[in-house]
Amino acid sequence: MYSLFDIMYNNVVSSFFIYHGIKPDLVSQKVDTKIYRPVDFLGVFAKNAIYEPSLESTVSIGDIYGCTMNHGDNNDSVFELLNDYYKDEKPQKKGIFQKSNDHCNRSNDNLNLSASAMVEKSNNSPEPIKVCCVDKDNKIYLINDNGMHRFLAMKSLYLAMLSDNPQLIDQIKKKFMVKVQLRELNEVKTFCYYIIKRKQKSINKSVGCRLNYQNFFDYDGRLDIGIFDNGKQVDRWVLSDKELIEIAKPLIEEDLEYYMSIDVPVFKEFMNSIGFGFNPNLNR
Repeated sequence: MYSLFDIMYNNVVSSFFIYHGIKPDLVSQKVDTKIYRPVDFLGVFAKNAIYEPSLESTVSIGDIYGCTMNHGDNNDSVFELLNDYYKDEKPQKKGIFQKSNDHCNRSNDNLNLSASAMVEKSNNSPEPIKVCCVDKDNKIYLINDNGMHRFLAMKSLYLAMLSDNPQLIDQIKKKFMVKVQLRELNEVKTFCYYIIKRKQKSINKSVGCRLNYQNFFDYDGRLDIGIFDNGKQVDRWVLSDKELIEIAKPLIEEDLEYYMSIDVPVFKEFMNSIGFGFNPNLNR
């Protein structure tokens, strides 16, 4: 286990720990502080994950486990990543008519807030935290693009509270409920698109996709797939989830051993749901 003194935290982050009584080395011995990425939950499907359009929702910081961005080392902890997002900043000289809107300084100021004040401020912000859900049944969310500063600060406080009171996890999660812009993983589209893409690649064709909209703004629930040969589109499919499954099933049967070998729990559940109940070790 690393120690607070083994990692060179900057002054802003060190002051945050002292102000809130957080001892990263002790907290990390009691609870999981790792920053997770989509690949940790989706494996080979992570790069082709397809999410539904965003909607307003509320999520607990305790159910947000990391981010979609490839930032830092894959073994980063919440505490380590604070160093990358909160910097020691010298006050900048401004012209007499120049407004102060320095993002770093404003973010640093937030570190002096209490947990409840942080949550309240985030919920009143015109820019909600953006998250994606990679596993709906198990409530696994990741920061998507906007909100890392707020997430890291609140997650640090959440983990510190949880490490002292693991038996109160449900109550602590409720204290950290925040408003978000949520995008949920569409498992059918994600898995079927991967299967179709893999098949097309085997015959030297490439594939692209996008959610299908009527009149540019009405999402109709279908997936628009383009098939390309040497950069030229040679086919186009606009398919519902049911139609995607109908196409994917025979492709799975063609290469069943490969798909049986994929150790991604949500994919195993999907496979069983469409009739491939081949894995007796499915454990969720």
